[in-house]
Amino acid sequence: MEGSHFVDLVEGPLKKRIKKMVSVIKRILRDQSVDPESFASLFKDLGLNPQELAIKAFRGQLGDDAEKGDDAATRNINIKITTIPGSKGLAEEYVFITDFDDRLLLTKDGQPSDQKICDFLVALTRARRKVFLMSCEDKEPTFLKWIARERIQKVPVVATG
Repeated sequence: MEGSHFVDLVEGPLKKRIKKMVSVIKRILRDQSVDPESFASLFKDLGLNPQELAIKAFRGQLGDDAEKGDDAATRNINIKITTIPGSKGLAEEYVFITDFDDRLLLTKDGQPSDQKICDFLVALTRARRKVFLMSCEDKEPTFLKWIARERIQKVPVVATG
């Protein structure tokens, strides 16, 4: 048996079932359509009950835990808080930059310093997916004018309470 491949040790009918399972899994991963019979066969071969999985997922989405803010999807999110200079070398899916206001980004003469420009670029390039720039002022921050308009989505936030 030495030098044999695992696939050579599997008998014909089992090998055929495994190949079919792998094919269905690949189609699912590629977000391709899968016929209902193949899907049902995959669940049966894996010993999974699709109805139980659906009920569990539904409860997780709408159950008491989600209402209390104890949603399993967000419970263990790691949040790192740092300064802009301290973020150099880091990378995350989403980055939130607070106090994105001219009063913090411009010098007394109303111009950005080379260091502030560098800090701004460092902060913007930490995100793999999306950067959220948050300002408490109505006036648009100067640095925001440097970003293409089609890349900006403004969301006004109204204070309540």
